Amino acid sequence: EEPYDRVSALIALAQNSAPEARAGLVAESWRLLRQVENGYDRAMALAALAPLLPRQAEGDITRAISNSISVISDAYDRASAIILLVPLLATEKVEQKPKLPNGAMILRDGFRVAMQVSGQQDRADLLREGVTCWLASFSLDDQAAHHAIWGDLMPLLGTLSLSDAMLCVEELLPIIQRLAGEQGVLDSLIAFGLPE
Repeated sequence: EEPYDRVSALIALAQNSAPEARAGLVAESWRLLRQVENGYDRAMALAALAPLLPRQAEGDITRAISNSISVISDAYDRASAIILLVPLLATEKVEQKPKLPNGAMILRDGFRVAMQVSGQQDRADLLREGVTCWLASFSLDDQAAHHAIWGDLMPLLGTLSLSDAMLCVEELLPIIQRLAGEQGVLDSLIAFGLPE
């Protein structure tokens, strides 16, 4: 009876069905996805369903991602969903539709939400995952992107206690390295009193 359970079952069937039967199962899953009220559950189902959708559904997937994330109130769940769904967004595919969020926008939102998570370890885990996604999305030469994310994060670091900020900086060191090289990493470690 639960839409999420039905969508999950249909996706599992579609993944293991012959191509001629798959289209109907995918279409029914997509229709039922809108009935899943819990945003995190919808995000999980969308992540499993998206690879089965046709290429012409890219704009719909982007809107579905945005809608799913916007209804998640818990900060940890929201950041987790962002990290889960960001790989579905290919920046070059959505550039033709500037009103739709792209991967960089979603990732930057994910970092901001992660910084609001109250648990130190949860925050650190989310930042680590976010950094992995960020570095996979932007090359070493894309300094503007790295400066933009650092500009987002610096004011947020200033709102944390010293111990919280130190844990965050430790997870963000790969981005610091992209911005300032090895010397920048060493300077950051020294400034926070962290072991080199």
